[in-house]
Formats: sequence, structure tokens, C-alpha cells
Amino acid sequence: MKETTPAAMPPCFDKWCQRFDDIWGHQAQKREFRHYLGGLLGESERKNLTQMADNGVVAVTSHLYDGIKSLPLDVELYQKADSLPQGNVDSEFKKKPEIALELVDKTLARGYRPGIVLIDAGYGNNTSFLQELEQRKLKYIGGIAKNRKVIVKTEAEKSQEIRVDELARSLPREAFSQIRLQVENPRNLWVATREIELSKYTGSKVIAIVMNAATFDEASEIDYLMTNVDLSIVTSEWIVKTYSQRNWIEVFYREAKGWLELREYQVRDKRSLKRHLVKRVLCLHFHSLAYLNRRIKTEVGKQTIEYL
Repeated sequence: MKETTPAAMPPCFDKWCQRFDDIWGHQAQKREFRHYLGGLLGESERKNLTQMADNGVVAVTSHLYDGIKSLPLDVELYQKADSLPQGNVDSEFKKKPEIALELVDKTLARGYRPGIVLIDAGYGNNTSFLQELEQRKLKYIGGIAKNRKVIVKTEAEKSQEIRVDELARSLPREAFSQIRLQVENPRNLWVATREIELSKYTGSKVIAIVMNAATFDEASEIDYLMTNVDLSIVTSEWIVKTYSQRNWIEVFYREAKGWLELREYQVRDKRSLKRHLVKRVLCLHFHSLAYLNRRIKTEVGKQTIEYL
């Protein structure tokens, strides 16, 4: 096999690794030591630390999009509890929704009030986070998990609690509208919207069931979205096209991994990561200046004009 994870190793492997446990300061180092050795023992031809060990660093970001351009606003590091000396009681530990709210508040403090906040399922499933957005008078569209329970009205006008995937399965073909989504790779989607309520959450919401086929059984990809925007505004086309603007965030991450070498750094703590990013930004800046300087030198007779 190409990769050898600790779980795939025989019991003697962990027993041998335990000899070195007293060297490491916390559990994350012990875990990554095992990943490192597993990588060395694997069959992969490229033996590098990035491939052999997951550095466990996640970034929480905020972006501003005006319909034409996307602007990254803030980037904050999320550190898992087991990567910190005192775990989840460490003063540096913050959950991702906490960090996300801090970034939202930074945006509002600058005078930016977004028309709508687009969030992924990690935040869309967090009721407390959504309530904090509403307290700030913000509208949102967020992804939600297929097992999230919602309350819908039946034909007899009775309230029924049901999982969103079960709701999707129960809807007839005619409940879905076909939408042509123009993104990097244009595609057809089938979308149905329903007004719902959530347990222990005041006010009605709208969910959208987004599939890549006309029926639930035919679909290989199904996404579930939820918004607090009024149903009179939320059409199938509006919610899908609005949420698709998050594609610019994916573009940002793709470019950042290349230009800032986020795949290559071998650091763990926040200060070291920031140093790495500053170094890469400065290097890119100077390389860009040097490149432009070479390109815009112009020969006028025997005279060379330097624009930079």
C-alpha cells in the first residue's frame, strides 16, 4: 500500500513507539511521531514530511464579495485542543464558531455590512452560531447536514419533525426546479425549497434541497442549504446562485496553497505560521517587482528608461 497509517500497523509498531513517548510534550506530538514513522515505512516513493504527517492546522477565513471581485479580509488559525499544552482549557484554545464570530465582528467594525453571509455546513449546523448572526441582524445561507431535523407542516397542517434527507426523499419529482448553474464547470441542478422551523429556535427558515439529478434516487450528489431570508425572496434559482458565490473562497484556498506554499510549511504554532506567511508574501512581492522591472525596461535609441 502507498500510505501506512498507525491504525494499519501491527500491535508491535505502537509498542515500539511507546519507548519514545516520554520525549514528547503532549499527545499531538506522540500521534504525529507515529504518522511520521508510518510514512517512512510506506511504499510511497516521495518521502516528505507533508506526505507522512498531517500537521493538523485549519484556517478560518472571511471574504468580501461584491458580485465582481472577491477580497480576503481576515485569516485566523484554528488550533485543535490536543495540539495545545493544556488541551481545551488552554487559554489559546477557541472553537471554530468562536473564531468565525470574531471575524464577523471585525468585518462589521470596519463598516462592512454584508447583504448575506455564506457559511459551510460546519457552521450551518451550529444553532448557537446562527443565533449570534441573527442577533447582529445578519442574513445567511448555510450548508446543513443530511441528518439535521427540521419541523415541517403536513397536508393536515400538523407539525412533523423529520430529517432533511428523509424530507428530500419524500418530495415528488415536480417539487424540484431545474437550474443551470454557471460556475467554473457549468452544470444542471434540481432544487426544491421548503419553509421549516427548528426545535428550540424561534422563527421560520427556508431550506433548499439541491441535487445533481431530477429525483432523489438518481442523484449522486445532494446538498442541503438553510437560510433566514424570507420565503418571498428565496427562489430555487436565487438560493443556488447566491450560495455558489462561495466558489471564490475555494479559488482563494487553491491559490493560497500555491503562492503561499501552505502545503509545504513544517510548523505548528500560530506565531511560526504567521512568520511563514509574512515571509512568503514578502518573497512574492520582491519577485513581482523584479519581474516587472525586467519587463518594463524600454530602449529609446541608446537610452534605457527605468520605470521602477
